[in-house]
Amino acid sequence: PGDAGWAAMVAEAEAAPDALGEHVVFYDWALERCAPTIVRAFTAVASAPPGAVVVHCVGGKDRTGLVAALLLRLCGVSLEDVDADYALTETRLRPTLGEAATAPAGAMAIVLDRVEQRHGSIEEYLVASGLAPEAIEALRARLCG
Repeated sequence: PGDAGWAAMVAEAEAAPDALGEHVVFYDWALERCAPTIVRAFTAVASAPPGAVVVHCVGGKDRTGLVAALLLRLCGVSLEDVDADYALTETRLRPTLGEAATAPAGAMAIVLDRVEQRHGSIEEYLVASGLAPEAIEALRARLCG
């Protein structure tokens, strides 16, 4: 919320016709404006010691969902499968988050497709955002089997 563009993004999201549109606006904004934070998350995963790595945020679907979706795409998972995984979040979180659990099907596929159209690929987005190519290699070795 301290970002100068936050209020404009919130107004645009609130003007969207539905939850899908709201999420697309927010996620597009977050991926472009918060890229350094995403790079820090990816660097942490890439450099973590062997074993499990937990990625989380307060709700577990927006920031966490974006990081998980980007990691899945980096490993070659289809847009459709990434989006289905994201949409399942709503079912899983509804008992604890109620209406805040909204994770509309289609949102993640639209957002990731836009990133790939703008940058060429998720890898190119991450490198342009400051992630070292060695970190991408480490992520793929760790996560893509």
